[in-house]
Amino acid sequence: MEIIDFLNLNTFNKSIQEKAEAGAQMLDITEFRTIYNYMRRYINTYNSFACEMMISIDIDLMYISQEERESIIKGVGELIRTTLRKSDIMTPVSNSFVLLLPELTEQDKITVINRIKDRIFETELYNIVTMRVDSQVITPEVNFETWIRMAV
Repeated sequence: MEIIDFLNLNTFNKSIQEKAEAGAQMLDITEFRTIYNYMRRYINTYNSFACEMMISIDIDLMYISQEERESIIKGVGELIRTTLRKSDIMTPVSNSFVLLLPELTEQDKITVINRIKDRIFETELYNIVTMRVDSQVITPEVNFETWIRMAV
């Protein structure tokens, strides 16, 4: 077990840094929820924006095992992950992937979807996988009470 000197900030920072890896981070749902909530706070505080996206995968083969189906979905997930930026995060949910893409505009969203589609088309999965995308841009929440307080 590694002993970390928590009183030394440099040592602590080195101990928590991730290994350099291309693409988005694949997180479990608990980690994703934590970062998602942080990002919502950041967006509201700094008047920023992000895009959240759900990519659902349908497999157009009837006679494959559950194990093969899961393997195909996992492969598509890895393809999506490596297509995204290092600042993006994603989590698997059943046969879907939920993505959080900071500072991604509506136009950029279309570019990302097309890149993922092109990557799938480059593989042998293109004739057995259908991808459905649901997305929205997250902007700061401005409620009426805040607006009134700001106007006074």
